[in-house]
Amino acid sequence: MLWKGALLMPDKYSPSPYPSASGVKENVRFARMLYGSYLAELEAVSNYVYGSIVFGDCLDSLSSLLEHIAETEMMHFNLLGESLKKLGINPIIKARVQSPVIPITRDAGRGMEEEADKFIAFSINDEKKAADEYARFATLTNDEAMKAILQRLSEDERHHRSLLENYSP
Repeated sequence: MLWKGALLMPDKYSPSPYPSASGVKENVRFARMLYGSYLAELEAVSNYVYGSIVFGDCLDSLSSLLEHIAETEMMHFNLLGESLKKLGINPIIKARVQSPVIPITRDAGRGMEEEADKFIAFSINDEKKAADEYARFATLTNDEAMKAILQRLSEDERHHRSLLENYSP
């Protein structure tokens, strides 16, 4: 498992450790429901890394925040992959990651602050969708280990949304 120790450790913005996928019980039907979220986490990693790189020259605090969120999303991707394996499917990536979902351009009359606002608004919307989806999935399972993972992922996505909503350069 990638980052075996890191998955069990809290990130710098959260006091609680990540639950382990070790107790997740086989449920192929549920795994198939979660598969899209697994791919969405990889797309999120890609977008946040992209934003961190592009804004790195001009908005250092935003770049650092996006890098932190990307690291957390990678932990989510790994944890979901481990969960999918326990649920009974191969966590193979069957799709191409389309990145960036929101390309950042420097058009005439548009500064990077305006691009950052657009990127943040898009990301806030994605974080809300992810938090809601994980919370909904948590209500659909009786597997306590899987429920704990989904609740933690939902909590993290709500936290990311809050960090983005409260960002100021």
